[in-house]
Amino acid sequence: MQFCRLCGANLGVVRDSLAESDNYTASAIKAREEIARAAAEKIRTGDWWQVTVLLPEVEKLFESPPERLRRQARQDAESRLGRLRGGTITAAVGLGLTALFVVATLADPRFIWLAAPGLFVFLIGLTVVLNGLFFTVPKGLEAAPPAAEMPPAPEREALAPPPAETLLPNTPKPFRHLSVVENTTRDLADRED
Repeated sequence: MQFCRLCGANLGVVRDSLAESDNYTASAIKAREEIARAAAEKIRTGDWWQVTVLLPEVEKLFESPPERLRRQARQDAESRLGRLRGGTITAAVGLGLTALFVVATLADPRFIWLAAPGLFVFLIGLTVVLNGLFFTVPKGLEAAPPAAEMPPAPEREALAPPPAETLLPNTPKPFRHLSVVENTTRDLADRED
């Protein structure tokens, strides 16, 4: 087990999580390659129509995280727009029915009770519109920037850590903690004197 010399945190957890992320990345890359090979084989054997059915789902496997965020933001916006349209149409129908029966009430006052279902439909439509406006997309979620604004994805060589000489200067530190208990041990030695 290794611990941080400054704060005493267990570094085994960090090591394990980094190892798991490498395993996940490697397995994801391998799975994508297998899917691409299977799709190429289907095309080669003449079953291209099966590939066209699966192509939209396969494309999702090959998208980068920024592309995935853009797709999810677009889907959220589309569902929000669908709710707004549906609510507007429902509210308009309810308002129209209410107005029709209110006008019919001028001819015969017994028709006033028929305006209630129209008012009910109007309120349902208004509720759907409010749901689309305020509750469909979480307030903290911002749309991902367009592809033109996104920096290009780094190459694998660019992700390699820089050499240690460039990270740390050669100047020695004036004070360095050697372990979690170093200061306590030093304090005990001073108190005994």
